[in-house]
Amino acid sequence: MLFPNHPAYAEIRAGMGDLGYQPGAHALLGYTAPAHDLGDFSASMENAALDSNAGVTVNDIELLNSLGATDQDLTNLINGNITLTALYAQYGVTIPGGGGVVPTTATSTPVTPASASITPAPPSQPQGQLPTGSQFSYTGGWSPIHGSVGDVQAALSSKLPGSGMQLVAFNSTGSSLLGVGTAGFTATVAVTGVGFALLSDAQSIVVTIVQSVIGTGNLTTNQISLVSTPSTPAAVAAANAAAGNPIVWLESNAIYIAAAVAGLVFLNNFTGKRR
Repeated sequence: MLFPNHPAYAEIRAGMGDLGYQPGAHALLGYTAPAHDLGDFSASMENAALDSNAGVTVNDIELLNSLGATDQDLTNLINGNITLTALYAQYGVTIPGGGGVVPTTATSTPVTPASASITPAPPSQPQGQLPTGSQFSYTGGWSPIHGSVGDVQAALSSKLPGSGMQLVAFNSTGSSLLGVGTAGFTATVAVTGVGFALLSDAQSIVVTIVQSVIGTGNLTTNQISLVSTPSTPAAVAAANAAAGNPIVWLESNAIYIAAAVAGLVFLNNFTGKRR
């Protein structure tokens, strides 16, 4: 020895850990041994961690190694048994947002806890009289001095789509003699929108459009009937459409039918006297 009186604890010897000082020197230097021994990752585990989907970077490997993490920690990280953030926390390290080491959120399918409140689906509403895909027949009549049938047809064609309906067929049913009589029509309308709860709901829309042409309060005939719904067989729908129109036409033209009958009676009486 060069200094025989030198304290034994200050002597540096080969192979001694903790900077070559004996345990007694820690207090003098103000140094405390780490809680964990330094880790010693194997090269194979480091490569496996870097190649995994755990989001491990070279900086993570170095920092975890300095914290004392082991190959088993890397194995748990690779297998998804622990997240990178949780592994750091296990060694007393909190990674701030935007720091040099970016924690990775493990990718997994979220599971709804059994205790979570689930909003029940709203109860189904009963089907209305005119669901989507239905058809109905509407007949209107008025004095010809208040508007033309052609103008009403044009108004229905352009305005019905705005209310979820479409004009499918249109027939003029009115007639007049010397300005006396009725103007009228029968229309087949398809429901293309969300539908209507009541026939009267669709009827009020059609009436509003017709009155925009002929004026409010001038309708003398205002009738609606259901032709078909999506569940109605085609044969029944055709029969419904054919059943309503002749009756309405007779009602709209009753005055002319009566005049024709009276004329026939008069003609018969006149010719009968000559015989």
